[in-house]
Amino acid sequence: MNNLCYTSSSHLKIAEIHRYRIKYKLYDGSLEEFLEHGSKFVKGTPDKITVTITNTAPLSMRATGVLTGPYSLYVDLKKKKFDHKTKYFEKSDIPSFEPNLLPSQDIIMELYLNDLHEREIEWELDIISQALFTRNCKIFYKVDIEYHFNDKIYVPTTKTELELLKQNLSITKLDSQDIWNYFNSTKIQNIKSENQTKTHLVILTHGMMSNVTADMLFIAEQIKKANDNCHITGFTDNVCKTERGIRYQGIKNGDFIFKEINKIGVDNISSISLLGHSLGGLIQVFSIAYLFKKYPEVMYKLKMENFITLASPLLGVLNDNPKIFAKLLHLGIIGKSGQDLGLIPMMEYKNEPFLSVLLCAHTRNILRRFNKRTVYANSVNDGVVPLYTSSLLFIEFDDIRQKMKEKKESSTEKLEIVTEDYTTKETEKKRNKFLWKPLMKLSTLFAPNMSNEENSSVNKDTTEINPETEGIFELPKMSLFDTAQNVLLQPMPNMKYIIDPTTRDSTIIHDKVYTSEMVEDIILSNEYKKMIDIKVDDNTSESFQKEIEIAKKWHKNLSWRKVICAMDPDAHNNINVRRKFHNAYGWEVIDHLLHEHFVNTFAEDTKEVICEETDDVEDYYWLLNFEEESLIDGGVTGMIPTISDLVDRWYSKLKMTVGGDEGDQDELNRRMSEFSIEEQEILFNYIR
Repeated sequence: MNNLCYTSSSHLKIAEIHRYRIKYKLYDGSLEEFLEHGSKFVKGTPDKITVTITNTAPLSMRATGVLTGPYSLYVDLKKKKFDHKTKYFEKSDIPSFEPNLLPSQDIIMELYLNDLHEREIEWELDIISQALFTRNCKIFYKVDIEYHFNDKIYVPTTKTELELLKQNLSITKLDSQDIWNYFNSTKIQNIKSENQTKTHLVILTHGMMSNVTADMLFIAEQIKKANDNCHITGFTDNVCKTERGIRYQGIKNGDFIFKEINKIGVDNISSISLLGHSLGGLIQVFSIAYLFKKYPEVMYKLKMENFITLASPLLGVLNDNPKIFAKLLHLGIIGKSGQDLGLIPMMEYKNEPFLSVLLCAHTRNILRRFNKRTVYANSVNDGVVPLYTSSLLFIEFDDIRQKMKEKKESSTEKLEIVTEDYTTKETEKKRNKFLWKPLMKLSTLFAPNMSNEENSSVNKDTTEINPETEGIFELPKMSLFDTAQNVLLQPMPNMKYIIDPTTRDSTIIHDKVYTSEMVEDIILSNEYKKMIDIKVDDNTSESFQKEIEIAKKWHKNLSWRKVICAMDPDAHNNINVRRKFHNAYGWEVIDHLLHEHFVNTFAEDTKEVICEETDDVEDYYWLLNFEEESLIDGGVTGMIPTISDLVDRWYSKLKMTVGGDEGDQDELNRRMSEFSIEEQEILFNYIR
């Protein structure tokens, strides 16, 4: 007889999550009663329950759907009480996960019912969309839950008996909104006395080709667990718009923050914290400067608590990449955001780079209002944001190199750059190669010099740290191509790492508060002078000088706590734990962030009282107004969502499949006339 107890079919779009809470009641009454009359309570209890998750997207979407998807899913199943800081021994406590469930693939996970200390066991099944490029992508999947009976004493033989056993099983399905409603579920009420608890508003912001709801989920969960009084939220409408520029996203994000403040009420907010990953760090800077300029009567009433960035390109990404990359940024390869990060001179800003204008006296005055300012930076294995830009350049590189050397010598598992597939099965390796091949052309947009097959992997020997190296940027590097590949195919932590905290090497190698006075000493040091000499020798001094000037602005009468991390690939997505188990190497970073900013809330001695005159900028039109939008704001990579939208609209209107022959030419011409000439040209070029 089929022992299927539950089945569900659904679909996910970009940034969406479905969480299934699965509960099974083992027995009624107390544990003592169960131990005394066990057979009475467990009659008919299955030996185990299997959960089968199937990605029902067509097999062809593994290749053809990469740029309009990808059509893959992340899946994990664990007990609700799972805590990554706890050591587990029992097989039933070990989580299961699949980082990349491809179209027409399924995975079977098991639930064990041998934990008799509780009347009811509860698990959480998370299914997360891995789509990156378009809002229109729908990834269909199916979940089947089935009982299994190995004990021959009792096996249900009729549907009626099985239905009775199903009563012990309860399943609740939550969507993205349900999950995030919990994170901002603090009781909002008018504060009538000082004894009543106010709300700590926490705003999360994502980076390029990313999102808040799925990619910042782990951070939100951990903050809420550490401090239930936090109201955690983030702006979700910048998804697939991350190429439009810091200004566009910053204004949108700022308006969202202001709406949240009004929704909660100024008098009900104890403090505000801003946390941004990658490009999100710069978006947060713009947003807070924008808010204080546009709504000063409200913002100056609020206490600014934490300003935190995770692997953010705070100085741009001009210097530590091939020259061809700088030219592509200038051409708008990743839209206005790429031009912002490439430090392209802007005519409307008197030929100054946008980041230089953004770090004006007004912005610095607002940053000084934060009780804590912390940047987390990757020293290795981050091919997107180099160490120098995420750490604001002025750090003790000698100390970091020494710590890296010590880490390598003492590490139980050698820290190395790896780009091989996460699985050892030959069939799985072929599967991953099949998935990644369509992305090879896309990779040339990001790193043209890495697109050749012989260059697509990194020599593991590049991780060797030469203690005699005198150059300041001699730490191991990882290409942007490798990071892009590792979003889906990165090496994963082994299960021992996940279930036993004692096996994990520390990922934080440097943690220090840098004052403006300390930065001045670094500038006068021999290390800094060597750095300048190196840049002069390799003809990058002009671009490097731009970054130096921006770095000095960040430090002008401002102190920064700089936390430098060293972890396995892909460090750029590990640092914010994009997926709970897939990016588990970043757990310690988030634990540190929580303890230092949301648990340990004492004031650090980093608060400046200096307030600059804001006369270094003639007007703030650039801060308060959008730039004019156009179809190609997103550059080449930014066109992917636009093109996908056009194709989806066209096909839905014609009701025809790719390669089909439905619809005559007259109908095609009539319907195509609904598109602009510019849209038609892009569409036909894409189809060809």
